[in-house]
Amino acid sequence: MANQSTPPSGCLPQQSAVSAAWNRVSLKPSLPTRGFDNSKGQNLCYRNAALTLFLHTPQFLSWCEKYWGQSTSNSVPEVVRKLYDMIIAYWQCRNGHEQAMETLWTELQSPKYGHLRWQTTLGQQHDTFEMLEKFISLLENHTSQPYNGDLMDLMTVALNQCRVCKTCKQKDSVPGVRVRYLSAELPGSKKAASIEEAIISGMKSEILSDCKTCATRQTAHEIQSQILFPSEILIVQVNRYKESGKLKDEIEVQGELVIPDSLLDDSVKGQGKIGYELYAVIFHIGDDIDSGHYTAAVKGPSGQWVMTNDERVTFTQTLEKSMSSPDGGKKDAYILAYRRLESQSNSADSNTGSSAAVTSSSPKASSTGQSSAPSGYSDDGSSNASGSGKGPVKGGVQMKGTIELEGRSTQWAINQQLVLDPGKGALVALGRRARTQRATLQLTLTSEETGEILEGQVTMSLKPRVVQKLKRAPSKTADTKDSRAGTKKATDTVSGKAAKPKGVTKKPSSPPKGTRQSARLRSKAKK
Repeated sequence: MANQSTPPSGCLPQQSAVSAAWNRVSLKPSLPTRGFDNSKGQNLCYRNAALTLFLHTPQFLSWCEKYWGQSTSNSVPEVVRKLYDMIIAYWQCRNGHEQAMETLWTELQSPKYGHLRWQTTLGQQHDTFEMLEKFISLLENHTSQPYNGDLMDLMTVALNQCRVCKTCKQKDSVPGVRVRYLSAELPGSKKAASIEEAIISGMKSEILSDCKTCATRQTAHEIQSQILFPSEILIVQVNRYKESGKLKDEIEVQGELVIPDSLLDDSVKGQGKIGYELYAVIFHIGDDIDSGHYTAAVKGPSGQWVMTNDERVTFTQTLEKSMSSPDGGKKDAYILAYRRLESQSNSADSNTGSSAAVTSSSPKASSTGQSSAPSGYSDDGSSNASGSGKGPVKGGVQMKGTIELEGRSTQWAINQQLVLDPGKGALVALGRRARTQRATLQLTLTSEETGEILEGQVTMSLKPRVVQKLKRAPSKTADTKDSRAGTKKATDTVSGKAAKPKGVTKKPSSPPKGTRQSARLRSKAKK
C-alpha cells in the first residue's frame, strides 16, 4: 500500500473550521482524515471502511462521549472504552490511531464476542455491511440503559407496514418494525437510477400469505412500508447482488436526500420536509460476491470530501470527484450514510407556547411531607380549572407522574386531568425533529411549615409509547445462486432481497413460513 498522502495546504480541520454537524461533539478534531493498514494478507478492507464511517459520524461520537462522561468507570464496557480510545487517537494523536485500532480489533475478536464471527481466515473476505450491523448490535446489547436506547433511536428507523393482496387488493395492517437500514433496489437497466427511486422500490417486498377474501389461501402479497419515525443517522444499502451476478447500474446521489411523501406515514406528513445530508459512501469494487475490495469516501469535519482506500488517502474535496474517483464510482456505490437535517416545519406548532401546568390537586403524600401544587393556566393566561377528581373532561389529557426529593424518603404521586382545547390539535406536535415531543416542566414547592420555597425548570423529551412497542424487523430470506459456489442465502431487513458480497461466513437463517421471492412466485406460476 502507498503511504498516506499529504493533505493540501489549509485542509487540516482546525477547530475554527469544523462544520456545523460537528458542533455538538466535545472532541474537536485537530488532524485530517486518515486510513488504516491492511497488510499481512488479512483482508481487512471491510473493517477499515466500516469503522471509518463510524469515525466520521459526529452524532455517534457524541453518543460515545455521553456514555463515557456520564457513567461510572467500572460500568463502561471494555469495548466502549477501547472504541473511545480509538476515537481520541484518530482525531488527536498523530501516530496512535493504528495501535488503537488493533487494540479495539483484538477486543472485538475476544471469546465473549465470538458468536459475531469477526475473525476471517486467509483468502476469505467479510462484508462491510454485515460489519456495520454487527457492530451496532454489539453496542446495543452490551451497554446499559438509557444509552443503548439512545443508540437505537439514533441509528434505527421505525416503520409502519401493511400487506396488500395482489389478487383482490385486500389490505391488512402488519405489526410495526424497527430497522437499521433501508434497502435501495436498482432497476437493472442501463439508465442511471436516482437514490430516491431506488429507495421507493426497496420499501416494497413480496411474500406468500393467507388471504381473507381470496378462494386460494396462499396468495402473493406486497408488503408496503412507510416511515413512522425517521432516524438521526440513515443507512441505505444499494442491493447490487442478484442471481445473475452484480448489477453495475450507476446510482445518482446528491449531497441532500429528501424522503418522498409516499414513504412517510400520515402522522409524519405535514411537518416539513424530512431531509438528510450525505456524509459517507462505501464502495465495493469487484465483479461478483466472492471477490472485490472496499473503499470509503467520507465528509471530514471541515466539510470536505476525502477518499480512503485502506491506508491510502486522497483529498477529493467534493462529492462529485469522490463518486468519479478511481477508488470508487457510481457503479460501485454500495452503502450510503446520511445524517438528519433540521426540518423546515411551520413555526406555528399547535403545542408550542402553550402552558399546561398541574392545577390544584391533592396528590398522595408520604408520612414525611405534603405537596403544594401550583395553579395552572390556559393559553390566554386565565385560571385553568381541570376538574380534578371529577372524571374525564372534554379535551382532557391525563397526566401521571411522581416527584421525589433526593436524599429524602418523600415521594408524591400525581394523577391529574389537564385541559387541552380540542381545537389545538393532537397532543404530539413534533417540531424541528420528528422524533420526540419536547416538554418544559416548571415546579414550585412551598412548605407551609418552614416557609421554604423550591423552584426549578427542566426541559425533557417525551417519546410516543408506540415506539417502545415496535419490534425489530424479522429477517426475510432470499436465495442467490453463484455458478461456482452453489446456492447462497442472504438476509435483507427491509426488502428481503440478497445483498451479501464476498464470502460471508455467517450461516443464514431459515426463511419464514410462507415467504418466497418474486422469482419463485413466477416459477411456481409457470409450473
